[in-house]
Amino acid sequence: MTNTAIRIGYQYFLLDFNVGSLEIIGFCSSSFALAIGALLAANKSLIRGEFLTPGEAGVLVLLTIICTQLGIGFLYFNATQQPLKRMLKNIMLSRGR
Repeated sequence: MTNTAIRIGYQYFLLDFNVGSLEIIGFCSSSFALAIGALLAANKSLIRGEFLTPGEAGVLVLLTIICTQLGIGFLYFNATQQPLKRMLKNIMLSRGR
């Protein structure tokens, strides 16, 4: 787990900032917003005994869709990227060094 976090930190934030970096930032922020919204919805429905309005439920559904799309997009981008060492090796070979 820590090796994965270190690799993502280096590959997507320190060494290069790309689309995968934006997707992981969006995923984390939408996950946080979804967790806060779910806690507020649970507070409203379970503790106070009130129903969610259609607008509140729609916002939670929209956040779920956005979070899922960003997570899938990041996984796809990560799976199709060449590791940095292999990319640097290919660059050096193409220059004839």
